Amino acid sequence: MPLRVLTTENKITDGADARRWIEQNVPRGCTKIHDRPLFWLDIIEPDPAAIDWLAGYFHFHPLTIEDLRSPNERGKIEIYEGYVFIIAHGVFIEGSAMLSDPHHAPDQHAGHAGTPAPRRVLQAATRATPPASLICDINSYELHAYLSRNYLITVRDAGLKLVDKIWNEIDNHQDDEDPHPLQHGPDYLLYRILDDTADTYFDALEHTADQIDYLEDTVIDRPDRELLNEVFIVKRNLVTIRRQATPVREGLNVLSNPGAAFVRSENQIYMRDVHNLMVSVYELADTQRDSTGGVLDAYLSSVNNNLSTVMKRLTIISTIFLPISFIVGFGGMNFTGFIPYDDPLMFWGLMASLVVVPVLMLLWFYRSRWI
Repeated sequence: MPLRVLTTENKITDGADARRWIEQNVPRGCTKIHDRPLFWLDIIEPDPAAIDWLAGYFHFHPLTIEDLRSPNERGKIEIYEGYVFIIAHGVFIEGSAMLSDPHHAPDQHAGHAGTPAPRRVLQAATRATPPASLICDINSYELHAYLSRNYLITVRDAGLKLVDKIWNEIDNHQDDEDPHPLQHGPDYLLYRILDDTADTYFDALEHTADQIDYLEDTVIDRPDRELLNEVFIVKRNLVTIRRQATPVREGLNVLSNPGAAFVRSENQIYMRDVHNLMVSVYELADTQRDSTGGVLDAYLSSVNNNLSTVMKRLTIISTIFLPISFIVGFGGMNFTGFIPYDDPLMFWGLMASLVVVPVLMLLWFYRSRWI
């Protein structure tokens, strides 16, 4: 079974040993473990057998087990007797390494619960304009978690590397003087996971900001169908970000309130920090959606302006040919009483008028600023 356990004493990465530790230290069917050691159980790429073992051993509510078996559930936080069940979503850019590392330094998080972690800020200025190839889709991943006073259980896909990053950071800090992460409580580990999840939204929003900058620079010069398709890709990406960020924001609002179940008072400030991040994500997504709507309006205006320019040019050409047609028709009449056809002066006068009249009309159009 692909699972691993982190305790206050050691880290067990072998699936069989991890399961054996759970069965030896955690009473079967016990969701209230107030007198047991703290632990983090991480189940990776769960197969039906792993979910059956989790359901049978911990006796979690059947609705939560059903959510584990059915992917693509809406994010939520539900409070049960003895634990909290969480479904959270993050986002990643198709074809990128978004899931590999959310661009954090290894020492980003504080060594103890009293020191706030530094925050990343979305910088909109001095951003390089990306090529059109960076107009790509944004997708989402799903994370399930059970949180209690004494344990955190996460169920996730193998491709979710931000949880692996936390495991690697624990390995890198084993010999440091910093307290063990579990000494701050399982809720602090959940904060670490949700904090990295929030950063995936900022990475995605940075990417969409680059896309919008590119579209704004291109919409006037190249208002074609390909650009319109790129605008709709960006709009769809922002819809994905808002749709997945909304439940995470609502759930963190529950966990960050004073007296929230299974969140220690000293860790609520961290939950509020992540909640504020998700509020910023939601507001940035709204702002970028308005900007994308502006790009779409500019596209439509540019198309209409180009159409007006084409129609104006065609009208000018038609207007120039109108007197030429009159001169040719008048000079081509078969009545010798009007035009002496044998007079060379009349012939060359008609020829000259075919040149002089269009030139005079073009000069008049130019002075009138029609062209």
